[in-house]
Amino acid sequence: MKKFIYLLAALWIFTGCETEVNPNLSEPANIVVIDAWLTNQGLTQHINVTRSQAYFEDAAPPKIPDAVVTVTDLTDPGIAPYVFQENEERYTWNSTDGNPLGIVGHTYELEVVIDGVTYTSRTTMSDVPAIDSLTFRLEEGNAFFDDLIFAEFFATDLEGVDDTYWIRSWKNGEYLGEPDEIVVAYDAAFGADDDNDNLPFIQPIRDAPNPFENAHSGDILSPYALPDTFLISTDSVFDRAGNLYGVISDGVILIDEENEYVFEEIDAILLADERFTIRNDSLFVAGDSVYVEIHSISNDAWFFMNQVIIETTRAGGFGALFATPLANVSTNIIPESPENRVAGFFNVAAVSNAGRRLNTEDEIRVLF
Repeated sequence: MKKFIYLLAALWIFTGCETEVNPNLSEPANIVVIDAWLTNQGLTQHINVTRSQAYFEDAAPPKIPDAVVTVTDLTDPGIAPYVFQENEERYTWNSTDGNPLGIVGHTYELEVVIDGVTYTSRTTMSDVPAIDSLTFRLEEGNAFFDDLIFAEFFATDLEGVDDTYWIRSWKNGEYLGEPDEIVVAYDAAFGADDDNDNLPFIQPIRDAPNPFENAHSGDILSPYALPDTFLISTDSVFDRAGNLYGVISDGVILIDEENEYVFEEIDAILLADERFTIRNDSLFVAGDSVYVEIHSISNDAWFFMNQVIIETTRAGGFGALFATPLANVSTNIIPESPENRVAGFFNVAAVSNAGRRLNTEDEIRVLF
């Protein structure tokens, strides 16, 4: 009987009352934040120089004006420093000779001067493996979900241990940048291990370009989808299985009544969906697209990104009571003196990339 009473008491403690708490938070420390993630891709590079703000502040942090921002190639003194010019939102460098910023193997120093205080950092641009292929695969559905089409990239870690990478992905031109979509790799896997050197990236990493969403019904949506109907020529309409649906007559598609797809004016179709395109006087419906980049990052940047994942993917509910407090992640930027606090990171990356669009079932690997 006593055990039953104790159980009731415990249940009352956790479920019997609910109190809304509005804590009085002290003013946050005013910390300089420097985000300098540079690449050898493109002829324009950006560095954000801002100040920290309150945790619940909804607006983007404002730029710190009048900073002097430069990046210097320490390996080749003959290369003029890269001077970043201030614009409305951040600091920008544009190539004047058609060459991108960064050479593999070179060490770079970032210097940011704010109100007479200097912040510095150094990093070396590492090499990056090429993306060998970008494919789609089918995982057949079951009682719990429909067929799922996944994008998958294939690449092999470079020879030599302690190579670290950041995999970035886009679906239909939209960057997959949610906290749970951050993917980093240590050699071919997730952590330091000599056995992972110079091997193909493991499966979870290869699946980086797959967003997971639920329909309003709660059903899992396929990360990528084929188009519903293909318009193969100007006078015939086929479904994705190759079955003839109808013919085009005077700009109107005539379709059997049993077919659920009923399209009218072709021009209206083109205007209604940007993924309808004209190619060689033929109409076709484009499927989902995927684009993947591999960035070479320093070991310190890999550790930084893992800390970001921990701090931004916290579970709610009861488990949150025992979570470690939120904290600024580590930085490789050094202030002139300890009282000048700073956050952010500096990395110069080599980048490899690949893109593909899903148009036919022939492009999908079926797993047996």
